[in-house]
Amino acid sequence: MTDLAVDFASTQGTVRAVDGVTLTIHSGETHGLVGESGCGKSTLSRAIMGLIAPSRGSIHLNGVDLTRMSRRAIRRERHRLQMVFQDNGAALDPRWLVGRSIAEALQTHGIGSAADRPSRVARILGDVGLPPEAAARYPRAFSGGQRQRIGIARALAVEPELILCDEPVSALDVSVQAQILNLLADLQDRRGIALLFISHDLSVVEHMSDRVSVMYGGRIVETAERRTFWLSPTHPYTRLLFASSPSLGRQRSGTASPPPADGAWDLHRTSASGDGCRFKARCRQAMPRCLTETPQLRLIGPGHHVACHVV
Repeated sequence: MTDLAVDFASTQGTVRAVDGVTLTIHSGETHGLVGESGCGKSTLSRAIMGLIAPSRGSIHLNGVDLTRMSRRAIRRERHRLQMVFQDNGAALDPRWLVGRSIAEALQTHGIGSAADRPSRVARILGDVGLPPEAAARYPRAFSGGQRQRIGIARALAVEPELILCDEPVSALDVSVQAQILNLLADLQDRRGIALLFISHDLSVVEHMSDRVSVMYGGRIVETAERRTFWLSPTHPYTRLLFASSPSLGRQRSGTASPPPADGAWDLHRTSASGDGCRFKARCRQAMPRCLTETPQLRLIGPGHHVACHVV
């Protein structure tokens, strides 16, 4: 995606939830996207899926510009792009048997014949660790972890090239989280699928990702390869995330203590064209330039980009 923006109207004016995001996800890789709640991660994923119309920018999937296509044309391409949602209960129709939910995706995209779809559904359920008889049960009969497996099965059914995972384990117990994460990693290895893995949990992203991008106020503020990201978090906001994470308590050189919020979290919501750095009111290193000039992503090392005037 290139220069993607998503605006919403509000009583206070235009809210720019996503502001000029440029992101590349390579075939077969897991790209982690982290940031606090409200930073625009889920809005970005819904724009990529076509569930929200972008205000600006383009979304390309293997050279095909999805933002320039008609609804009918997008429908034909959507099997290449699937999503696993955080709320697995709401994502499944409680009135439909699990087999019907998965078979519907196959039917919608014309995959297989009506006669062979039951065997396809059984095979896909097996791929995610569920027995074939699960197809004849309703979602309420399953645990949260099992329902997430069903959601993954439904996404896999249409043989996508990219799966957007929007907080796919945040609602699960820790032991179940590990099972789902290992399942996703195994399926990716076997099928070569690319994943955009969205989370606020750095430890989960560390386990899953090949590359990581940090989002704040609707913008990408840092992108790096996994090893570089964990050894050298550079943007002040990235270092704040590390310092605020109990599961990442080990010391890192240059990791700052959390600065005060000062009620500045919603600054980016008041205008679609705010001046300066979005993080300026929370940053102890802010200087006059940060108040008026919006920092752009720039290369500071191999594969490592940061949007910060101080760095």
